[in-house]
Amino acid sequence: MKNAKYSINANLVYKNGYSGKNVNIAVLDTGVFKHKQLDGCIKHFMDFVGGKETCYDDNGHGTHVCGILSAADIGMAPGAGLYVFKVLDYLGMGQTSDSIRALKYIKENCVRLNIKILNFSVGYLPCSDTAERVKILKLIDELWDIGVVVVAAAGNYGPAPFSVTVPGISRKIITVGSFDDIRSGKGPTDCCIVKPEILAPGMIS
Repeated sequence: MKNAKYSINANLVYKNGYSGKNVNIAVLDTGVFKHKQLDGCIKHFMDFVGGKETCYDDNGHGTHVCGILSAADIGMAPGAGLYVFKVLDYLGMGQTSDSIRALKYIKENCVRLNIKILNFSVGYLPCSDTAERVKILKLIDELWDIGVVVVAAAGNYGPAPFSVTVPGISRKIITVGSFDDIRSGKGPTDCCIVKPEILAPGMIS
């Protein structure tokens, strides 16, 4: 992923003075490890899985995502602050109720914490509880309506059509797929909404 920012021409954005400075991003994932590349980026950490108070990541996915967002050398927005919410365990699995708790916290505190973006790299299987998936969609739509830009993954259950997962199926938010990973979720959704809106590099190079 080292050259990913250049493969999508992010350097042209930097030339116009945009770096992520003064923008805070909420990240729902497996947590974050305090890597030197993220020095000064991590503003807040909450653990909805184990209740720990110090930063940790027993899976690695969350740290990888945080690195893509704002690592000093390879981050897309190296000046951005991170509010990290651990909602997934060491296997990358989690309880929907923990995600709901985290989303409610963000909704109640986004203005105070100046959170402008929510990165939600979680995909819920079609077999998961329907009522809980509806709650997730309702909360992320409400966040979008109050000014938080929500970005979600298309999921890893492709390449068949209709394989984008919750919350990526929301008609309001930005859903990101991978152009170089066959597992990336494909649209449209069951409501015939074209998804994902954006494709980006997804494989580690």
